[in-house]
Formats: sequence, structure tokens, C-alpha cells
Amino acid sequence: MLKNNSGIRVFTEYDVNMIRMICCLKNTGMQIKSIKKYIDFCMEGAGTIDSRKKMLREHRKEILNRIDTLNENLKLIDSKIEAYDSRNSAQIVNEQLKKLTMRNMRMAYYEYPDLYLTKKA
Repeated sequence: MLKNNSGIRVFTEYDVNMIRMICCLKNTGMQIKSIKKYIDFCMEGAGTIDSRKKMLREHRKEILNRIDTLNENLKLIDSKIEAYDSRNSAQIVNEQLKKLTMRNMRMAYYEYPDLYLTKKA
């Protein structure tokens, strides 16, 4: 790291770009261990370009998969908001609660039938 006469760090364009790339990889979920490996490849020079490309392509696939998952989850959240915005939101919620309660009771009955069977003395 370069420092000026006053001892203050001086960042080169390369340093700034490397920091930006590290932040990008971290912000997109790459593990620190993998980021370090990527930096090591960069420090080794042009002979590691294929390895770096492979790492970035794999990371890109992971990001796209997470985006797909987030978009699916967002659709569900949007549908809930839409239901809550409707005029009959209270009725919708009560019907869902009733179904959920009934389903939970059936599940409990099959999981713990002894709780529901009466024993004759």
C-alpha cells in the first residue's frame, strides 16, 4: 500500500477497482474464503484468467438462482398484500385460519391419536 509524505494511504486505480470487486463479491454472497482465492488468482497474474472466469461464472449462476428464488418469494408476498388490500380481507384471513386450524387438528390426530382416544375405565 502506497503512502504519501504525510503517511496517508494513497490508493491507485487498481486498488480502488480491487476493493470495489471485493465488495461486489461479498455483497452478492460469495464466501470470504472464495473471495480470498479470487484475489490470490488476481495477484498471480494473467495465467489465472481462466480460473477467475470459472469462479465468476459459477458465482453468477448462484446469484441468478437466488434472484429466481427471491422473485418467487416476492410473488407470494405480493399476493398476500393484494389479499390484505381487498375489501373482504377479514373474511379471507378467517377462512385461511379456519382451514389451517382444521388441518393442524387432523395432523395432530394422526400424529398423536392417543390424545384423542378416550379410555374406558
